[in-house]
Amino acid sequence: MGEVVGAGLLAHVPTIVLPEVTRRELNGGEDFTLVDGLKRLRADVFDRVDDYDTVVVLDSHWATTVEFVTTAQDRRAGLYTSEELPRGMCRIPYDIPGDPELARAVAGFADKHGTWITPIDDPYLPIFYATVNLWTYLGVPDNPYLDEPGRPWISIGVCQTADTEDFLRLGRALGDA
Repeated sequence: MGEVVGAGLLAHVPTIVLPEVTRRELNGGEDFTLVDGLKRLRADVFDRVDDYDTVVVLDSHWATTVEFVTTAQDRRAGLYTSEELPRGMCRIPYDIPGDPELARAVAGFADKHGTWITPIDDPYLPIFYATVNLWTYLGVPDNPYLDEPGRPWISIGVCQTADTEDFLRLGRALGDA
């Protein structure tokens, strides 16, 4: 398929999706530096680099139990309200194109690397705020509420019973795909 062209460890705190006026009220009149950082990342990397097809989010809020699960829908869309902080993350619209081919390719390398990875295309599979919050800033050019679809994203859950070697196996499968 391709290659990994970049990686990052990104914060996704709930407050970044609050309206700017509310963020400033909470932060002594200033906006949070994370908001500025994500906007710069969008402008300096996502909008300038043309050689990527799909964004893969290892979603730290999506805990799976016995296997790694990857989203395999053509599109995930709806309104997101956080179970963790519904007052701050309430009815946030998202419309994220997916990459079922990549999701299935990652899962296709599970046996080779001795792990379990399952692609799920169920439209009722929940979405979590590590994905939604980052997509809000990085997914759709200029405005997350435009009809323009942007580039595909897939999310991979974090298996709560996995150990370090299991995560390395997932990484090798993702790299092979």
